[in-house]
Formats: sequence, C-alpha cells, structure tokens
Amino acid sequence: MVKKEILFLCASSMAVMLGFGIVGPVLPQYIAAFGVTYTIAGLAISVFPLARMIFNFPAGILTDRMGRRRPLLIGITVVTIAALLCGLARNIYEFIAFRFLYGAGTSMFIIVANVLIADIAPAMERGKYLSYYQGTFRFGSIFGPAIGGLVAEAAGLKVPFFFLAFLGSISLLLTFFIIKEEKKITPSLPKHPIRLTALLKFMFDRRLIAVELTQMVSFITMSSIRTTMVPFYGVDFLKLPLSAIGTILSIGALISFPILMLISNVVDRIKRNVMIAFGFLILAASVYSYTIVRNFEGMLIATVCLSVAQVLINPSKVAIIGDITTSETRGFAMGAFRTAGDIGFFVGPALAGYLTDNITVLFPFYVVTILCLLSSIIAFYALQSSRLKKIVKIDM
Repeated sequence: MVKKEILFLCASSMAVMLGFGIVGPVLPQYIAAFGVTYTIAGLAISVFPLARMIFNFPAGILTDRMGRRRPLLIGITVVTIAALLCGLARNIYEFIAFRFLYGAGTSMFIIVANVLIADIAPAMERGKYLSYYQGTFRFGSIFGPAIGGLVAEAAGLKVPFFFLAFLGSISLLLTFFIIKEEKKITPSLPKHPIRLTALLKFMFDRRLIAVELTQMVSFITMSSIRTTMVPFYGVDFLKLPLSAIGTILSIGALISFPILMLISNVVDRIKRNVMIAFGFLILAASVYSYTIVRNFEGMLIATVCLSVAQVLINPSKVAIIGDITTSETRGFAMGAFRTAGDIGFFVGPALAGYLTDNITVLFPFYVVTILCLLSSIIAFYALQSSRLKKIVKIDM
C-alpha cells in the first residue's frame, strides 16, 4: 500500500509540474511581447536552469541541516510567489529576476521532494515509489502545454502565470497540512566545521560520480535531441509541419506515462545498474535512429523509444542516491545529482547548435549516441555495488 505522505507529495508535485507545463508554450511569446532582442530573450529563458545550477547544492545542504518539511515549504512558497510576479512583470528585466527566483524555488522543491520520498519509502520499494513520483512530471508534460495554449488564447499571455501561482498555492496547502517532519530524519546542526578530507571522500565516491555522469548525459540527450534537434531536423530537413512535431512529442510523452507505471512494479526487482545500462542502450539506439528515418512515422517511433528509454533510466538513477546515502548526507548528494542534470540541460542545446553549424546536422545525433553508449558501460560496471555500502557520514 502506498504511504499517505507519498501520495500527497505526488499530488503536490503534480500541481506544480502541471503549472510548469502550462507556462511552457506561452513563454516565448510572453518574452517577445516585451520587444527585446534575441540575446535578451535567450537570457530570459536560460536564467531558469542557471538558477537551478546555483541553488541545487545549497538546497541539498539546507535540507540536511533543517530537515525536509521546512525547505519543502520554502521551495513551494518561492515558486508560487515568483510565478505571480512573472505575470505582473512590467519589463523584461523584472521578468528575468522573477524567472531566476522561480528557478531557485523549483530547485529546492524538487531536491527536497526526491530526498523525502527516498527517506519515507522502504529501501526495497524505493524505485517503485520514485517511479510514481516521476509520473507526476510526465503528467505535466502531457497535459500542461495544451491547457496553457487554451488559457492563453482565451484570457491572454499573463494568465498562465497566474494559473501556475494558483496551482502552487494548492501544492503549498497540501504540503503544509499533510507532510509532517519525521524526527528520525531531522539532522542537527554540525558542531564542527566541515572536514575537507571527509567531504572530498564523499564527493569522489565512484558510485556518486557515475550516477551524476549518467544524469548529465540523460539531460544532454533530452535538451539537445528531444527539445532542440527533433523540431529543427524535422521541420527544416524533413519538411514536417510544426503541428506534426508537436504531435510526435506529445504522443511520445503520453505513451511513456503508462509504461512508467508498469515499470514501477518491477524496478526494485532488477538490479539498478542493469536497468540503467539497458535503458541507455535503448536511448543510444533511439538517438541514432533519427539519422536514418525520413518521415513522420519514423520520427514518431524514434521519439516513443526515446521516451521509453528515459522512464527505464530515471527512477533507478534517483533510487541509487537513496541506496548509497544516509539521511544525513542524502540532501547534499541529491543536490550534486540535480546539478549534474542541470549542467546537461544547460549545455545540450548549445552543443547541438555548435555541432550543426560547424559540422553537419546529423553530427549531434552521432555524438549523443556515443555518450549514451559510454553511459551504459559506466552504469553497468560502476554501479554494481550500489546496495552494498552506504557513503560515509560526514559533518556538514
């Protein structure tokens, strides 16, 4: 039976991620309405992952020091207020500042939510519960954009941000009244400064490094291929209409949702390293298949396989963080893990653009295919003992 706290945490996350999906399709048009250059518009978009990169580590450390509930409430509160302020922004510079604040809030919320589920879930069912949680993200990516487009057309470009703030307030209420702090996972403040040798030993644990590398490659793949190259390659080279690209991406996300729910029942019965390695093999094949397809059907099949590979990989990656850490170090490790992903999210589109401009449009697909194959090998060999030993506790 799923614990009540996890169900409500998933519901809270679903509200936030649905709001995030609602804002997505109107963001470029909203920024363009300020009458800014492409450079400033790019800054307004990239400031979100930049804020997450900056705040991931502090958020992880904060949750190790303060417990889980207070940082979770702080994160949701910041998200709600920042969303409201984005809708009220009078110029692009205010919007950039509020968008940065929004990124900081989501960083804290996502990290603490992942850590809290890892804390609450029984060790042998951690992957299953994290799969449920990952499903809330898929829900937002499936239904959010369609809702956001309809809301913007009916009521204006500002209204989706207000809708996001409304959903954030619902999430805040759910968290405040349902999620309680567990005394056993409330670390006390350290009495001594951080020991550098212990911190370095923690940061350079091979399993932590391996799972961070796989997280980075996973985000590079999604940001460079799914978000950047699929629309660009499909429209400019295969001459598919934009509506077809939107259909391809939506169907890929839609099909992956029930598969994620099915995988949740077996993810804890299969070794983490095997699940991740197998997922990256499928991911590599999916990315490479884009170079040989020439029509809508081929692009659709490749994108569905890409989405399925992600749902094979993601729950096991997050579960490994719970497997190899204690409650005292879990927040810091989750911060490092999320930072690795956000670096990939930040680097991916620029890498794809550079390779396309300077070599060929197919070269980004080749490079990412190789990265996925290397990640499969790293995951299989470096994560074999993920359940055998916890990372040493450090004073933080």
